[in-house]
Amino acid sequence: MSVICSTSIRYNQSLENALSIIRRLGFKEVDLLLITGWAHIDIPDLVNDFDSCNRRIEALLTKYDLKPVAVNAKYSVDTYDRSAEAIKQRERETYSLIRFMKYYGIEVASIQPTLKFNDEFLSGKFKDTVETLKEQKEIAYTEGVKIAIEPHIGSGFDTIEKVYNLMREIPDVPITYDPSHFIQKGENLYETEFMLNNTVHVHLRDASKTSIMNLFGQGIIDFDWIVQKLKDKKYKGYISIEYLPQKDFTEEELFEDIVRIREYLEKAFYSEK
Repeated sequence: MSVICSTSIRYNQSLENALSIIRRLGFKEVDLLLITGWAHIDIPDLVNDFDSCNRRIEALLTKYDLKPVAVNAKYSVDTYDRSAEAIKQRERETYSLIRFMKYYGIEVASIQPTLKFNDEFLSGKFKDTVETLKEQKEIAYTEGVKIAIEPHIGSGFDTIEKVYNLMREIPDVPITYDPSHFIQKGENLYETEFMLNNTVHVHLRDASKTSIMNLFGQGIIDFDWIVQKLKDKKYKGYISIEYLPQKDFTEEELFEDIVRIREYLEKAFYSEK
């Protein structure tokens, strides 16, 4: 197990700015955002000119002596879109994403499903979304990597019941576990344990019913419980500390919080039960 930091801490500024902060906070490994429309890396850019796009990224990683070990991605087309054009574009983006992963030796990519914040609409797209996720899983398996879905607030998989339904359709679906999305929905943290059986990557921060991001100790997430369950399941993957800039706390508070969580996790994981 290794604790890493996501470039989400500066998702709305340059990738260089995010990497410089992550290195300054003492991290050597990083979780890169490849979310279309955000400031860092767009997957369609990898499709259109992989070498040029990757040279820019590699130069920045070298400059700040950081190793990418995970990516958090989102396609340019909706997860539930089953039109021939969308399927073809998603396939192009998937293979470009996997090419990027293989270049850096990254084993797991987290995929953010389409966010609509409309339960009725998304429930009607469940079967189409499942078909897409099956395709992604099979392509990744063939290529020797894992593409994991992140059950995300505002998506079709933001409650415990919805994730149960997904796992009934795809029992071996790889999952990126981020409890904050369920906490803000008012779900019971301890009832998410079944997801850990399929967990290949973890995003972590504190949260509450009123905020998806709280400073460490100010939310209601039971970090001790999460750590123990991951230990019990002999989890060997990465835990990515994932915060976005927030108006509710200062930049200094955010950076101090990230370091506190890292120190807590490292101590907790490397101590005896």
